[in-house]
Amino acid sequence: MKHWLFLSAIFFVVVYSDVRAQAPSFSPTALLSQGSVYQWSGENGLISNNITSAIQSSEGFIWITTYNGIMRFDGKRIIVYDRSTLPFLETDAFYRVYEDGRGTLWFASQGSGITIYRNKKFSPMEAVGRYRTHRIQ
Repeated sequence: MKHWLFLSAIFFVVVYSDVRAQAPSFSPTALLSQGSVYQWSGENGLISNNITSAIQSSEGFIWITTYNGIMRFDGKRIIVYDRSTLPFLETDAFYRVYEDGRGTLWFASQGSGITIYRNKKFSPMEAVGRYRTHRIQ
């Protein structure tokens, strides 16, 4: 079941990104046999076959969260962000990614709190006293 869910998610992510990149030549009435489908796996750079969430950001990247880190897909290659590239992380497990109206990405993790991606830079969300210093708008 998980394998089927993963393949379905990757199928829609890849097809959707491919459609956006080739919007002028895509016909919604075309047969599936006239299109292309690509499957990404560990052989292509995925760090996990179990995705916890995925979105396409306003910048056009597909951001994928897993229990093994964050992946950014630009349509051709995957960049992995985990404890080896973000030393402030306590764990690589991420549950969800959100994007606010300003284009800031918010990553909810299992043990590292909230990680923010803003201005092409990752940072941990800092707490002041009992309250967080950032608000999602």
